[in-house]
Amino acid sequence: MRIVIFHGRLTSLTGGEVNTRDWALGLKARGHRVVIFTVYPGPLAEQIRRAGIAIVDNPASISEAPDVIFGAGVNDVATLLARFPDVPAIQVAQTWDHWNSYPCPLPQIVLHVAVDELNAEMLVNEFGVPRERVRIVHNAVDAQRLLTRRAPLPQRPARALVVVKHLSSHMEIMRTACATRGIAVDCVGYPTGQPIDDPLAAMVDCDLVIGSARTALEGAVAGAAVVVADPRGLAGMLTTANVEHFRRNNFGRELLTRPLDAVSLGAEIDRYDAADATAVSRLLRGDATLDRQIDQLEAIFVEAIDRFEREAPSVEDARKALAAYLADHLPRPAAGDPAPRHVRFPPNPWIDEKLAAIEKRLSAAAEQTAALGQQLAATAEQAAADRRTFDAIAGKVVALDQQPSATAAQVGAIHERLSAVEAQVSSVRPLIRLLRPLALVLSRLWRLRRFAGPHSSRVPR
Repeated sequence: MRIVIFHGRLTSLTGGEVNTRDWALGLKARGHRVVIFTVYPGPLAEQIRRAGIAIVDNPASISEAPDVIFGAGVNDVATLLARFPDVPAIQVAQTWDHWNSYPCPLPQIVLHVAVDELNAEMLVNEFGVPRERVRIVHNAVDAQRLLTRRAPLPQRPARALVVVKHLSSHMEIMRTACATRGIAVDCVGYPTGQPIDDPLAAMVDCDLVIGSARTALEGAVAGAAVVVADPRGLAGMLTTANVEHFRRNNFGRELLTRPLDAVSLGAEIDRYDAADATAVSRLLRGDATLDRQIDQLEAIFVEAIDRFEREAPSVEDARKALAAYLADHLPRPAAGDPAPRHVRFPPNPWIDEKLAAIEKRLSAAAEQTAALGQQLAATAEQAAADRRTFDAIAGKVVALDQQPSATAAQVGAIHERLSAVEAQVSSVRPLIRLLRPLALVLSRLWRLRRFAGPHSSRVPR
């Protein structure tokens, strides 16, 4: 089957762009011949092209008519149908509150695909698309891109990942809720100046992922616990009890009904259950696979081709519908409508995004430099205080050094006095030697006198 897939841009890893990449690669792997039409090709388009899939930014470059046209973007499908008016088309609705997902009224569009119930309701009850022409195809993950987790989930989360789509105060709320619980958190994405080429590879090393839509789905499939939340609001911890409901609503707007604040988010983080998160991952790995999604799409393509063969619009009806569409949507210079693509150097959103990311990183670097300067000043002040303390300690050491000197002087004086006493003792030693015999004689006389007692005192009469 020859298939043209369309999407407005292929520059980064947003949900719709990742869908386009995975559809193209999955269909090509099934043997289909795929061409992608995008008015803003970027790095992601080049990645797809390296896989052997043609990328064009002008349908006139496509020579062979496809069997079916499929993708997201109201103006993009109209452009393709102007090139191939005799081909059936299928339009995807994945962002219910953006005009780019509104259904194109051209009669060649025989079926519509919605990624969740909210988009299906928008098609049916806002734009009058018959419900029997709407098919719901939930998002999926290419299992071949999954890496193996290095370790099972711990009993308490230690590392969290937030994939940021738009800068807002929700980043600080998420950091606060995680920091309060001792969880290290990484905020990544183009708006932060820290884009990642492979979110799934980053998620398998995390215990907790905070995000919505595709981020939530990929986080769960990667094996992490997931809190569904974004700047629009808070849905809660993804569990085995609510996974079916959350998936039917694409982990998105219909669920984000609670205000997002650090207390509420923290309460959901506290519901972390490693065993339940692992069970959720196992369920989604079996249900949300790209292979199952490609099976659905192939069946829808066959149905669309069959419907078109039975209900093909007349050439006149197709021309009138296209003329009416262009009259409604082309800019009106007389009314002052801008037409930016008609300027000499048309803007390149991919370059604009890159420049914005660079400016963001430069701003962050400036803030880090200022913070580093403050840290250096504080360190210098601390060093000065430490120097003063060191000087005081040195003074005490000097005083202690002087104390042994004084003690040594006292010991020397004592030694001199002992030497003098010893000299005196030495001087009387000869006299002692002379007096010793006399003392011996006197001692003996004293003993004799005591022996004689009173008899020695008698006088004869």
